[in-house]
Amino acid sequence: MSIRYKSILIPVSLLIIFLGWWLSDLPIGYYEFKKICETEGGLRGYIKVTPNVGWEVSSLPDAKSTVSSYSTVPFVRFPISDSSWKDVRYLGGNPWWSESYEIKIADEIVAPGYRLERNAENVTGAIRLRKEVTTLVDKATHETVFDSARFIYTWTTPENTLFGQSGTVTCPTYKNELVSIGSFLGSTK
Repeated sequence: MSIRYKSILIPVSLLIIFLGWWLSDLPIGYYEFKKICETEGGLRGYIKVTPNVGWEVSSLPDAKSTVSSYSTVPFVRFPISDSSWKDVRYLGGNPWWSESYEIKIADEIVAPGYRLERNAENVTGAIRLRKEVTTLVDKATHETVFDSARFIYTWTTPENTLFGQSGTVTCPTYKNELVSIGSFLGSTK
């Protein structure tokens, strides 16, 4: 082997070793993601939902998303301050447009029967894996009506990438989660 080839072979070998070490957690993390998704991901329904009863959420974006996604939810209530609430009703049309919604001060006579909660946390001991859980709770009995777990795997650590970004993969997808919840409720829009 000539000296010229040896001078190229050493840096290339070092680069391959470095890239192999840097990317070695990808298959491990993805395997963890697929395994936990199969066992814990998706919707689990416990109690039948009463149709045409309002829900309560924590923000306006959640209210719009919820009321436009499920036809059995007539309105969604969200807080605007410690003591004030507003109701959101979906009028139809493009869910991204403001004119597709009616937003009014909450009607105190009609109370929402359910509270929708969303929580996100990193999965302990897993590589770049996050769990998002959507739970519907009956406000009268405090029982869990359903919960839906969605897992998000981030391919690389964003701080270690050139532009500070990384792709993700989810299980189930947001759309599939909406369809599952809609089927459980008995309707989708």
